Amino acid sequence: MEKHSLQPQYDAIIVPAQQYDLSTDDRQLIPFIRYDVLECKKIGFVNRKGEVVVKPQYDMYSPGYKDDLDYIKVAKDIIHQGRLTTLYGLIDSTGEIVLPLEYRTLLPPIDSQDLYMVQDINYRYGVVRSSGEMVVPFGEYNWIDGFDRGLARVIGHDAAGRKKWGVIDETGELVVPMEYDSIRNFYGKNTQSIPLVSGKMVRELAFADIVKEDNITSKTEDNMMNEEDMCYLDDYGREYGEYSGSYAQDVAGYSDDVINDAFEGDPEIYWNID
Repeated sequence: MEKHSLQPQYDAIIVPAQQYDLSTDDRQLIPFIRYDVLECKKIGFVNRKGEVVVKPQYDMYSPGYKDDLDYIKVAKDIIHQGRLTTLYGLIDSTGEIVLPLEYRTLLPPIDSQDLYMVQDINYRYGVVRSSGEMVVPFGEYNWIDGFDRGLARVIGHDAAGRKKWGVIDETGELVVPMEYDSIRNFYGKNTQSIPLVSGKMVRELAFADIVKEDNITSKTEDNMMNEEDMCYLDDYGREYGEYSGSYAQDVAGYSDDVINDAFEGDPEIYWNID
């Protein structure tokens, strides 16, 4: 019989439990679905022997990231203040609860220490370890991103009360001052630098050059002021500078984004556009 491989547009193929060989699955906990008396789908977990480790009780789950200690993110739907609300938590490979299901948002770390960005039922952001230790108290920042390589973007306010962006480290300390209009996303992007936006200027700050807040100005000033590391934004937030000197950018006015996307990174292709 001809065999067909899994097509890239499929994330998973669902089969009845009796047709699945649990012993070939390399996961310590294997999710399964069962419907309760109200015909509501619930998710539980079995081991490779087919023994139920976690009874079906969760509404959603997602496998852990490669560096988050094999924890599994699980969720339950509740009614809060008259509205359906999904709350997230973590369980370990034995099915024990690591972080209770009480967070509206829970982002595991990527290539980082044991740091989880969480948002509580009142929409406040914080950072917690799997031990329950609060690294950043709820409400200290208006928004916190997930940790990647021990760093996370935050939004707060500067001394004048203006909304600004910064970056914190695994201790919760600011290592990029709260003085930028925006900081581009690096969570899960595998980038080598962090784009810092001030007005219409974008400066690339290398991960290797990020140090503690008390040293950051003297440490990064030379790096950030190199002209080749800069680009500029127009009124719509589009970047300019990478292709400066080309007719497509300097005369025709095409941004870096357009040249990268529409012209595949070659400004000379501009001449082929009707």
